Amino acid sequence: MAGSCDKLCGVCYTQHLTSDAVYWCPECDEGLCASCLKFHAASKSTRSQDVISINELNQFPSLLIDIKAYCTEHKGKYQHYCSTHESPCCPRCVTTEHKSCDWIAIDDVIKTFDTSGVFENMDQNIKRIKENIERVCNDRNQNLTNFLEQKQSIQAEFTEKRTKIIQHLDTLENKLLKDLQAAEEKITLQINNILSELSKHRQSTEEL
Repeated sequence: MAGSCDKLCGVCYTQHLTSDAVYWCPECDEGLCASCLKFHAASKSTRSQDVISINELNQFPSLLIDIKAYCTEHKGKYQHYCSTHESPCCPRCVTTEHKSCDWIAIDDVIKTFDTSGVFENMDQNIKRIKENIERVCNDRNQNLTNFLEQKQSIQAEFTEKRTKIIQHLDTLENKLLKDLQAAEEKITLQINNILSELSKHRQSTEEL
């Protein structure tokens, strides 16, 4: 089916005319204006096809509106709906992939739409799926936020420790330089004193 926004007559459109569609044919998968509906009802190939008004179409749940008329895998026309997997089925689908499932005829579903809760449950399931997807997305975004916060915290802690280590090394370096400077001054003084004493002794021996 087409979305509720498709309100143009498909037959007129093929003739490059623009007419508002007031009916929808699920078999043809297109809208019909009032004039084309008469030809549709009179034509031998389409007279047996049931149509619904656009207003009725717009009241259908979004999932049903988006259902295609033909199976993309087997190319057959969708004739049943699988309640187990919540998907439309063509005749071959029913006898293969969905042979053990619970399914109902789409025509019966459409005829009993006003009294059936099937589509309401479908919309509720879609809503629940969307909520689950949104919750998972929020969780993943929160995980990413937490990771980035942890990353920044680790970087800040590492920077702080590196700064403290550098400061400690600077302190050790300054202390070492001061100790070396003091040792140099002490040794220089001692050597100068020894040299001075030796010089005095040499002068004394020269005077003898």
